Amino acid sequence: MEFSGSEPQTDLQFALLVCASHHVMHVAISIVYGAGLLS
Repeated sequence: MEFSGSEPQTDLQFALLVCASHHVMHVAISIVYGAGLLS
């Protein structure tokens, strides 16, 4: 079985992964920046 990478399911999962990781990174940076301001 070959995975061409052009399957909608794979693309959707990849898009969700990128969106989630970007959101988590943004939240983490915001928390660190906020903690830096408070300290």
